[in-house]
Amino acid sequence: MVAVWLVHVGQKLLLWGALSAVSLAGANLILSFLQMMATYAHNWLQMRPIPTIPGAYPFVGHALILERGGKEFFQQMIYHTGRNRHVPMLKLWLGTVPVIAMFKAETVEAILTSSKEIDKSYLYTFLQPWLGLGLLTSTGNKWRSRRKMLTPTFHFTILEDFLDVMNEQANILVNKLEKHVDGEKFNCFSYITLCALDIICETAMGKNIDAQTNDDSEYVRAVYRMSDLIHRRMKTIWFWHDVLYLLFKEGWDHRRNLKILHNFTTNGHDTTAAGINWALYLLGCYPEVQKKLGNELDEVFGNSHRPVTLEDLKKLKYLECVIKETLRIFPSVPLIARGLNEDCDVGENSSMKVVGRVDFSVSVLLYSNDISTAS
Repeated sequence: MVAVWLVHVGQKLLLWGALSAVSLAGANLILSFLQMMATYAHNWLQMRPIPTIPGAYPFVGHALILERGGKEFFQQMIYHTGRNRHVPMLKLWLGTVPVIAMFKAETVEAILTSSKEIDKSYLYTFLQPWLGLGLLTSTGNKWRSRRKMLTPTFHFTILEDFLDVMNEQANILVNKLEKHVDGEKFNCFSYITLCALDIICETAMGKNIDAQTNDDSEYVRAVYRMSDLIHRRMKTIWFWHDVLYLLFKEGWDHRRNLKILHNFTTNGHDTTAAGINWALYLLGCYPEVQKKLGNELDEVFGNSHRPVTLEDLKKLKYLECVIKETLRIFPSVPLIARGLNEDCDVGENSSMKVVGRVDFSVSVLLYSNDISTAS
């Protein structure tokens, strides 16, 4: 009898325990939802004066109208900022999370010159599984220590030790590009990306992966796919939760490509490749600049095909101007993001204040129609 009674009591206790757990979980969900709604309402009221992009819906914001592809999304941002050049910033919503897009130099300056507003946006957390918590994704003391540690590695004299590798890989690139001389137009980005990857891997890690001679590399394909997946995830709020993300095909694709990338660690070669690609594009658009640069190269090298030396690089002043102007017109990283922890004035002329504790996206879209400053 005692055993039967104990079983009966135990079942009741388990039932009450389960009900209590469910009730507690439900209460926490309700509390979290109410807190989210209160924050949403507060941010909506505080940020109401800031102009917005049309097409937002309650709770999902602009998530349904944002382009998923990186190229299409960037063109979408250029379109909206172009139509709103008379205002200092634009507001958009990723679900209930407000994002401020800034595209004027004077308003962007208030953030980029601040010693306090260095916290990375929440969206950067989606980069951490791939890139870890390094200089790009870290903040605070960790960011300062990493920056201090890396600064000496970019000293100009260190370049001399890497010139042999750069010359070798550059010759491979030139031979591949020569096949297109006097031919149809082509996309040179893939050639330059593979060259930059070979240089980075051999100089920074001492490993030659022969990406230029093996352009169907599984690693290279994984880099492109991972970049696309991360951009899509940032703009799709139902992909933000890790567990929920793995329920979708993209989540499994993300895990597979991440494994490939972690099997071979490398730096962010894509920014260098993008800069070189845009420089060649602009030189093709402006023959007079290309001719002037060619004259400078002839003055330094003549008809010689000898390797480039450190002294040669010091003489190429016009080439330096072209590179800097290219980075001004087409920066390798055109979008950067910051998360604010306090209210922030964004310039005397804007007459606006960005409320703290919001996700703050600095969209640097400063471009020109020519590269005349290099002349």
